[in-house]
Amino acid sequence: MKTLLIWLPAIGLTALAARRMDAAVLPTDGYVTYNNTYYVQNWTTNVGSGCFTNGNVIETVVQYGDQRCELRWSDWPDQNTYNQFEMDAMFSPETQNTCIHQIKSNTGGEVIYLQVQNPGTLRNDNGSVFLTGMAGTWFHVNSMFNPVNGDGRAYINGSLEVARTYSTTDRFWYFKCGCYNNGLPPGGISTAWFQNFTNWVYFTNAPPTPTGLAARAGGGQVALSWYPSPGCTNYFVKRSTASGGPYSTIAAVPGTTSTNDTDTSVVNGTAYYYVVSAANAFGESADSAQVEATPANQGFQISGSPSSQTINAGEATNFTLTITTNGNFSGSISLEVTGLPIGASGNFSPATLTGAGTSTLAISTSTNTSSGSYPLVITGTGGSLTNSTTVALTVNSPNGLPAGWTDVDIGSVGLAGSASYNSGTFSVAGSGSDIWTTGDQFNYAYRSVGGNMTVIARVASESGTASYAKAGVMIRETTAADSIQASVLLTPTNGLAMEVRPTTGASSINLTGWIRNILPPQWVKLVRWGDTFTGYYSADGSTWTEIASTNLTMATGVTAGLAVSAHDNTSLNTAAFDNVSISLSPVVLNLLVNGTNLVFSGTNGMPGRNFYVLSSTNIGLALTNWTILLTNSFDGSGSFDFTNSQNPGEPHGFYLLQTP
Repeated sequence: MKTLLIWLPAIGLTALAARRMDAAVLPTDGYVTYNNTYYVQNWTTNVGSGCFTNGNVIETVVQYGDQRCELRWSDWPDQNTYNQFEMDAMFSPETQNTCIHQIKSNTGGEVIYLQVQNPGTLRNDNGSVFLTGMAGTWFHVNSMFNPVNGDGRAYINGSLEVARTYSTTDRFWYFKCGCYNNGLPPGGISTAWFQNFTNWVYFTNAPPTPTGLAARAGGGQVALSWYPSPGCTNYFVKRSTASGGPYSTIAAVPGTTSTNDTDTSVVNGTAYYYVVSAANAFGESADSAQVEATPANQGFQISGSPSSQTINAGEATNFTLTITTNGNFSGSISLEVTGLPIGASGNFSPATLTGAGTSTLAISTSTNTSSGSYPLVITGTGGSLTNSTTVALTVNSPNGLPAGWTDVDIGSVGLAGSASYNSGTFSVAGSGSDIWTTGDQFNYAYRSVGGNMTVIARVASESGTASYAKAGVMIRETTAADSIQASVLLTPTNGLAMEVRPTTGASSINLTGWIRNILPPQWVKLVRWGDTFTGYYSADGSTWTEIASTNLTMATGVTAGLAVSAHDNTSLNTAAFDNVSISLSPVVLNLLVNGTNLVFSGTNGMPGRNFYVLSSTNIGLALTNWTILLTNSFDGSGSFDFTNSQNPGEPHGFYLLQTP
């Protein structure tokens, strides 16, 4: 049984957070979210160590001989009150003697120091172990500290595990997570994953009035920017054609993500007057100081080509910038780029243009550049005019695979296999006699994941000539040759099957026999829900046919990915996979209070499977005593939604999304 627990403040306040499955969210009355960006500190030297990104998941790796790789949040608006930090975390079974989360001062003080001591255990600093069996599964962390009264606390999955009084005069504290080597043994490696970061600051008032409002007029637009207002959840941009107002609100900007806006509903040659206010659940600030801007009939525009580029860390690429002008504009335009990842650089040739023309932006990366997707904002400034465009840079790990993916040969293969990725397609080459009997021989491109999941891929082609060469998707407990596993495998000529190894070292089982005349190209899907594994195939990725379903006792933390065997230890079978996805447990995507209604919705559920929504004002009650508000089922795409009416002033509530 899986649960999703959400704490909501009273109706009328903004609903503050959405959590993944199994994540308990703590009460945060009196707190508001704060946009606090992390930066990376990387003191690793081994190949494969460092910080990597895969979507919203951050992976940190240290090995024997490395120091640490960590993410730091230090930009807090008030160091004389409670600050809180939330995240979901998971560490690998082999992780040991490694700190994964700290609250620390710039003089070295450490209030919270969550450390993996022996594999699977957690303790605070050098204290006693307070949790065991934690490896390979996501857990929720909420930590907080107030340096004025010295109160420090850490909650794991909603339970208070560390309570510490730390007397200090320091007023510069930061929160960090990652891998800090506290004494790895020779050959040791520690890996930790993090996601769903939220920062909180204790506020009981409306945020301060925004400052630093600036306006730059361009052709047919006015670009506005301002300094962040601590505790703001929404900025309101207001405009008038008369100095001093009255002003009309023209935009609402999310306070946790942005402090800028571009007004394109303007008329060239008209003077406009702007102010900005900041708001949160406790009210709205006064308007900022007014600024004036007049969009010009003369101006320029900037565009970038191509719109996106994908490279491996250590490689380089180029974007072409084109400047077009209007109204006989012929001024000097200087170019700059922001948003580059750490370890990357960008240079324009030329860096300045006079009037219309083109420039080349050359991007260089190092092998230490963090993998991930980065929006690059390219800005041109000509006198009082400014315009910008955005292009996308995706950096994959140096081995050519997306962030978080690993390639390995399983068992005693005759020829070394390989895996690469380019433009949405994985190419996986594997030797090996078979994926069968008591031990497998194949090449495996995989991710380390945990919990419920759905693995999908389209096997576009196979080069192997052996009739039982295999390519498909797999969920596998370990990379040992005799590991328990489930897979949906496609052959070049003999069809498709779902195979499992029910226990470690056991003989493999073909659950239904070979389904003939199902040949590449073909979609395959493998779904894990608890201990139930179900295989599917499809010709179009839309209409799916179930192959079989079985129960396997497999660890929560597993590997999932693409498996290829040549069925011939003297040759390679090269398979092309596209439309590859590994989706984890259901997640809440939207959570809000609309009038007197609580509304949340999400996706990633098992299509057609039931779910229940329960409610209680007491988190300590047994689930049998919670009130069932809704019984429904995930739709055909796995999506779900829920609306509940609650009167203002009613007690705060916990809501539970539960799946059988």
